[in-house]
Amino acid sequence: MYAIQPKAWDRVDPHGCDYATNMTDAYDYARQWNEDCTIWKEGTKAWMKWMYVTDEQVSSAG
Repeated sequence: MYAIQPKAWDRVDPHGCDYATNMTDAYDYARQWNEDCTIWKEGTKAWMKWMYVTDEQVSSAG
């Protein structure tokens, strides 16, 4: 599971983010926000910053 939200939010907001079950959908949702986004990956104990998505690029958050 992936959570997508604006990068400026800094922490996962479970009520305000979009969710995706795969990375293809996560990229598509991030681009729909029309601002820099963070894709979070659900871990076994906590959410992890996974990727940053901007208009120009996609990069690792780690």
